[in-house]
Amino acid sequence: MAVGNHTESLSIGGRIMQRNVDLTADNDAGYGGASAPIELAVPSAVTSWVKTDADQAAGDVAAESDVADGLVDVYWNGGMRYGVTADRTSNSVTFDGGTGDDFPESADVTVVCVNQKQVNVSIDGDLASAVGVLATVPAHADFQDAAGDSIRAVELTANEPDMWDSEEATNPYTGDPITKAMVSNGTLKWATSTSYAVGDIVQENSTLYKCLVAHTSGDFAIDLAAGNWQNTTATFEVIVLQDSTP
Repeated sequence: MAVGNHTESLSIGGRIMQRNVDLTADNDAGYGGASAPIELAVPSAVTSWVKTDADQAAGDVAAESDVADGLVDVYWNGGMRYGVTADRTSNSVTFDGGTGDDFPESADVTVVCVNQKQVNVSIDGDLASAVGVLATVPAHADFQDAAGDSIRAVELTANEPDMWDSEEATNPYTGDPITKAMVSNGTLKWATSTSYAVGDIVQENSTLYKCLVAHTSGDFAIDLAAGNWQNTTATFEVIVLQDSTP
């Protein structure tokens, strides 16, 4: 027998509300975590961005970019689109389809893209008692069944877990058993003349950085030398508590 506990609390003006649920099931499972971290790739900047319509666009990536043909997730300041088909020829990439926000207008300078990473999992939402999902960066995870149909898509804020337990009214994992999560890192590019708060995460020259000191950005090298930023990593984790049979 496996056990779990889900606790939430809210404190306002000296008043406290708390929800505590003890959970049991046949099995528990974990994917990722400190002992076997699941690392996510750093997105690539897309330049010369041209929007054709809501779900078609094109742009360029650097020659050394890891972006390859296949499914990518595309992020920009204010939106994202996942499960997009990318077709790369030299440094040029076309983007087609996917789900999410309409692509941004042409000449947007904040666009980045990254190939989805497949994380194999085993989640039967109809038998699950609790599921927790966590990423150390802004991320997107599309939980799919064996046929590739989406069961649940979730946007993750860095270091803020998405948690569900069977005492809640709605089960977002119900349906066919989930066999994989298609995951991507949504960290945007560092930008000058921008206010950054402690904990914000950016990418610069294919490296991820976490903000240590609230500041308005100037020159990245100067800000880095001043101790405003620290190297960080992008990881993803899932924990599951579920029964084996109904």
